[in-house]
Amino acid sequence: CREQLPVWQEFYKNEMVERGDVELLSIAVDFQGADVVRPYVDKANPSFTTVVDSENVLARFLGFKALPNGYFLEPGLKLSESIKGRFDIRNPEILKKTLEWINNPALYDKDPQESIDESMSSEEQSIFDNGLMLYQKGNVQEAISEWRKVVSMDPKNWIVRKQVWAIIHPDKFYDAGVDFDWQRLRIESETTKNS
Repeated sequence: CREQLPVWQEFYKNEMVERGDVELLSIAVDFQGADVVRPYVDKANPSFTTVVDSENVLARFLGFKALPNGYFLEPGLKLSESIKGRFDIRNPEILKKTLEWINNPALYDKDPQESIDESMSSEEQSIFDNGLMLYQKGNVQEAISEWRKVVSMDPKNWIVRKQVWAIIHPDKFYDAGVDFDWQRLRIESETTKNS
């Protein structure tokens, strides 16, 4: 955050402000919260939005263990490209890829079905929030039970599904990185059971 914000501010001012159809959002991951990050944001004075993820939500959801990362999202939060780890706009290759995406996101359209949809019904959100409260109080099994209800209501809610997996199977998510083959097998197994 401290090193990148001034660089991104310059990039934003020179490459993005005039366009109006592309936005930049920076997200600082810091478990100590916004007060720790605020001095760096204030010093950089970015004209784009910066938010703080103090609960590590993005790392769990997006499956990264290193910062900084870059995610190129199209309208509807459709993910068209991501660059994980060492995403530094000062790197000529990353700068080139970023400018290409800004000018033509279709170049990086990997999978038209892949999207990030965080919306839940009010009932699902209520159950999810109850699970979060239980988890924060240390009632892990009860939290998992609540979150499994959300998944049964919305089997395509990958955010909640993967959180449950990560809690139950941390070795598949944290120790040696995210095990995508294990996830793929899990998805196939659950799809077969539900068919």
